[in-house]
Amino acid sequence: MGKYTKAPWKMIKELEDNEKTLSIYAEFFEGKKNNKRRGLIAQVSPCGNGCDDETAIEAEANAQLIASAPELLEVCKKARKLYDELSMSNLEIACKYGDEYEPMGEKDCLEMRKALDQAISKAEGK
Repeated sequence: MGKYTKAPWKMIKELEDNEKTLSIYAEFFEGKKNNKRRGLIAQVSPCGNGCDDETAIEAEANAQLIASAPELLEVCKKARKLYDELSMSNLEIACKYGDEYEPMGEKDCLEMRKALDQAISKAEGK
């Protein structure tokens, strides 16, 4: 996989030609005079010619999940490293990560738990 656009990504509800579109941007700035949007990642058009509430809600949840992708990927990488530490011997860890390996401590685990909670909340639109 190639490089992807760095986080944060944000979902914005937009109205174009009387049709609601959910846009995911890599950067979004809100100011007093105007909003600056840059780095369009994706657009989701939930209803086309109209749809029921359930379809619209599902489309918004899908767009929010796309917007949370970078954070979810990063926290998954951290969780994988912790899993390795808990399931491997010191020798196996040293072979896998090399000289740059630094074991995770309790503080790292708590920070990862917080990052997991934040990524999940963003993915769920909370």
